[in-house]
Formats: sequence, structure tokens, C-alpha cells
Amino acid sequence: MTFRMRNIAFHLIAVMMTYGIGWLLFGSRATALAASLLFGIHPLANQAVAGATWTNTAAYALLLASFLLFLQSLHSTCGSLPQLIASMGCALLGLFTYEPTIAVYGLIYSYLFIWWMRNRPLPRSYLYTLGGGTVITLLFFATPRILVTHQTVTLVPLWCFFRNLVMSTGAVILPLDSVLANTLFGTPLPSELKISPSLQYLLLGSGLAVLAVATLLAARSATFRQKLALTEWPKILLLAVGSIFALVPILAFTAHPSETYLYLPSALYALALSVLMKRVVGDRRFMFATGVVLFSILFGSATWIRNGRVADCGAIAQKIITGLPIHEWSQGEWCVKLASFPWDLPSPRYGLYQYRGLSTIDPREPGMRAAEWALQIATGNDKVKAEVVDATMVENCAWHGECFFVAGDGSITRAGPARE
Repeated sequence: MTFRMRNIAFHLIAVMMTYGIGWLLFGSRATALAASLLFGIHPLANQAVAGATWTNTAAYALLLASFLLFLQSLHSTCGSLPQLIASMGCALLGLFTYEPTIAVYGLIYSYLFIWWMRNRPLPRSYLYTLGGGTVITLLFFATPRILVTHQTVTLVPLWCFFRNLVMSTGAVILPLDSVLANTLFGTPLPSELKISPSLQYLLLGSGLAVLAVATLLAARSATFRQKLALTEWPKILLLAVGSIFALVPILAFTAHPSETYLYLPSALYALALSVLMKRVVGDRRFMFATGVVLFSILFGSATWIRNGRVADCGAIAQKIITGLPIHEWSQGEWCVKLASFPWDLPSPRYGLYQYRGLSTIDPREPGMRAAEWALQIATGNDKVKAEVVDATMVENCAWHGECFFVAGDGSITRAGPARE
């Protein structure tokens, strides 16, 4: 519970930082408020909040705070050095919390480029502090990492990187969440999709063609062109580039894309979506409010369903633990074997939202004895040994009845010879 409250608290801080960034970038309280609302309930931000032991929300709250402090220092009359130094401090803390927050430097220097292109002067002391602060924070982070971490990393193939980048981008910009669509219409989850490379390119090309046609048709409207001309495209491009900065350090070394990586892109997307809606509808507040409400319904209902699935996972895990005779295992050495029923087919896994049966207490990750740790915590006995095995090993159990079948709903059935 403490970890979950921590995640929620830092998520709320990240939402507040998003509001501040929206206000400083676009000068509109309505845009900033809409962006912070949509990010707060965005379904792709949910996994980072729901994963109790993850520190992503804390790290990205520090990243957004760093960028906000940088913007505040830059927009001060002569450049505020204390705010800039605080920005560098938040960036350093974020790096030690979660390495991909190095993307903050991409946001900072991209916006500095926009500032320079608009011929806005900055004192040399400010530039020296920014450059020196960047070098110092990166050295403070890189030195212990090089000395302590010796893990070898391998770049993923280029085609795999671009495929995952396209999939991640599409997940962010699609208004209908995949888990919501699965619940309402029974559509397959992304983990169930088997798409060949040729079909991926076909879908990408079709999507770009539809976008091009829609843009050409919209451009024929003089009113629409005038509104788009007033839109601050460099800043919107900054948000898009910032999302790429957030994804590249991860997708370059990870063949399996996860929604956890989309926390920052969902915040930047909420900002871009809000400012585009505001510019298109102009002063028609009712239409802007209607658009925000529609997206809020889509995002909020998806997040509600996702949290319901996480709660179901917790209920199944609790049912498994309470269904086992853990009161008997509080002392002494025990060896427990757990298995799923042979006819209980595993459900397709997707993030935190599709765990059933034994996978709720042991996702079978390499090097993790999650079921054993769960039973040791529940019994308070670190001499309890537990293993998740195949059903045949439980059927032929030789551990005097300390073998159990676990159903998908968490029900427990003792296996092996009857106990005397």
C-alpha cells in the first residue's frame, strides 16, 4: 500500500508539472488544465502507477519538474540561475531513479534551440551554468554507473527498433485504448497480434496515406488554414521530438516494447492534443470543452477497466495465498509444489492486465522465485521452499501432500497422496 500511495502521489506531482509546462509553453490556462486532466487519466500512464514496486512515476515527476524549472528560469527577465541549478538537480535525481529520464536534456536543448531561432538573447552566465550543469550532472551519473555496472547491452536490429517505435507511437495517439477495445468488442490484445513485417509496412503506409488525404482535405478550408497558421508548430514539434527522446534510449536496447515506457510520451501527447484542439476551435469554449469531455470519457473508462483488471489480479493472488495451509508452514522446512490444471489454458498475457491463476503470484520471470517469496512473506518462514512446476509433476507428487493445483480463479486443490 505504501508503494502504491507513493506512485499515486508522484503521478499527481507529474500532473501538476504538466499543467505548469502547458501554461509556460502555450500561455493558455484552458490548454494547460485540459492537458493535465487528460494525462492524469491516460490509460497508458496507468501501468507505471499501478506497478507498486516501480519508481517510474517518481522519476518522470523529477523529469517534468526539471523541465518546468528550466522553462521558468528561461522565461525570467534575465534568466534565473537558482531555478536553472534546481532544474539540473532534479535531472540528476531522476537519472539515479530511472536512467531513461536522460530524455530531459533532449527537451531542454531542443527548446533552447527554438529560443535561439527566435533571436531571444540570454546572458553568458546562464549559458555557462546550463552547459556546466549538464556536464557535471552527467559525470556524476556516468562515473558510478561505469564503475559499478558491467552488464553488456546489445542493440536491437534496426527493423525491430522502427517497428516498436511505430507501435508505441500508434498506441499513444489512438483514441481507443487496446484494453478497453478488448473488453467492449473482444478485439485481440496487442500481445495476441501476429503481424508479418510486410503487413506492418502496409498498415503504416495506409495510415500515412489516410493522414495525408485528411490533411489535404482540411487544408482546402481557408478558416482551418488560418487557425493552423496561428498554432505554435515548433513547440508542438518539441513535444513530438521529446517523445522520441523518451523512447529511443529504451527501444534501442529492448526488443519487447512495454506500456511502461509510454508514461512520458502520454504526458507530451496530452499537451499536444490539448493545444491543437484549442487552436482548431478558437474561442468556441463549448466545442473545446466537448472535445476534452469526449477524450476524458475514453481515457477515464479505459483506465477504470485497467484498474479493475489489476484489482482482479490481486484478488486471485489473495485467494491462492489464503487457500493454502500457510498456518501449518509457519515453522520448519517445507517444500511446496504448485501447478496449473492441465485443462486450464493460460490466458494471453498483456502488461499488468491479464494475469490469472498462478501467474498472479509467479509470472515465471527468469531468476525470480516469486511464488516462494510470496509464501515466505505470508508464513513468516524463510525455510519454506516453493516451485511452480508442470501438472505431471504435481500429479505424481512425492512430498506427502504438499502439492497443489491452482485454478485460473485462484481455487486450490490438494494433489498427491492423502495426508495421514
